[in-house]
Amino acid sequence: MKRITRLFFAAFVLSFAILFGMSAANGERGKIDNGGKSEQIIIDQYFPDDYKGYRYPIIPGTESWNALRNHQQMVDACQIPEDVISEMTTSELIETIIAYPLYTDMYAYDNWDDGFEIVRQHFNGFDELESRKDMAVETVKAYAKLNPAVALRGDNDGNLLKLGYMSAMINYYRSGFSDAELQSISDLFKDVVESENIQLIPDAELSSSHVICFGKSRASLVP
Repeated sequence: MKRITRLFFAAFVLSFAILFGMSAANGERGKIDNGGKSEQIIIDQYFPDDYKGYRYPIIPGTESWNALRNHQQMVDACQIPEDVISEMTTSELIETIIAYPLYTDMYAYDNWDDGFEIVRQHFNGFDELESRKDMAVETVKAYAKLNPAVALRGDNDGNLLKLGYMSAMINYYRSGFSDAELQSISDLFKDVVESENIQLIPDAELSSSHVICFGKSRASLVP
């Protein structure tokens, strides 16, 4: 499995290079300056026309979001109602998970696997996802929709953040993916990995982990 999955973890490193130093672990964590945009514009940008997932009633950048007094209130506001989540298709559920307003909490941790685990524990969308038999196939489709080749080149910073988030998710659940599914994920950005000077160091040189280098950036990834 290491042989098949190694390439797609390059998404972690590109995101890491751009996001290094970013921290959400302070008293104002999660509060967003809307840059003077109207709330309707913020909502329209957050939920594109083709979005079919759950529409969170409170999202970052709005007055309602910034009125939340602490991180726990933000977590509570983002839970999906049980009567809604049970009726969602897996595709809709994954869209909802990708749009989770607090997914960037993952980047507040030095180890992204640890960061993802915290996000997973705080959001009921993952509990439901783990019960879905088509989780892997629908996750692959959603990953492809993010257009990894474009995100890795930095043409869409929002998708780059989500790409790192989804990569962490796939890493966490990778035992539930077939070799073919993992290979299809790698193939989505294989060409850009090879053309952008990303160096893959064999696992054998690193004992139980491998390191991927992008330019001068370096990050350890636990397989």
